[in-house]
Amino acid sequence: MLGTATSDPFLERQRLNRELVDALNSRLESVIAGGPPAAREKYLDRGKLMVRDRVNLLLDPHTPFIELSPMAAYDQYDNQFPSAGIVTGIGLIHGMETVIIAKDATVKDQSTIFLGGPPLVKAATGEVVSSKELGGAMVHASVSGVADHLAGNDQDALQKCRDIFETIQVPNRQELDREPSKEPLYDIGEIYGLIPRSNREPVDVRELIARLVDAVFDLAYWNWGLKPAL
Repeated sequence: MLGTATSDPFLERQRLNRELVDALNSRLESVIAGGPPAAREKYLDRGKLMVRDRVNLLLDPHTPFIELSPMAAYDQYDNQFPSAGIVTGIGLIHGMETVIIAKDATVKDQSTIFLGGPPLVKAATGEVVSSKELGGAMVHASVSGVADHLAGNDQDALQKCRDIFETIQVPNRQELDREPSKEPLYDIGEIYGLIPRSNREPVDVRELIARLVDAVFDLAYWNWGLKPAL
């Protein structure tokens, strides 16, 4: 290993990369908040749960959720659609890895489904109907058949989902032999000083690997390409 953790180029790269990480975290905080404040307040006043709160209640307690695309649509459409109005990721429900797809209604109203809204119905037939009567939960659970279950609120709906998962039979996994992990040979925080500013700058990937993997690392093909072919 090169031992460059105190060199000027290393420290400069470390400073710049930490600034990029801080900027990314700031952007993540802004998109995770959801839609505009007025839409969020209106949504919460209706007794609804924010989209990531719904995801947390659906998943097993104290288990990780790997969100896949929180920065989708960032810096597009005047940032009116954080995460493109949808949260996707992988989490555990009753111990089963599950792909989660949840729509954020604070970004765009997606609580009702109908081909023509109440104004169109009134113009065409003269009948006055509400959005719920035209495309609410009761209509789709008892008339159209689009909905499989009817829930009283978000919490009830999430519990119904968990109850369904509890009935799913999953084959036992093959057990793996595991050994205690070992800390990397070098401080993982030094990675910031190794990542170059430009893709055109070379980087020794062995330096990165030595700060990510366990202390023991066997390098395959270590002498490959050292000598020209005859």
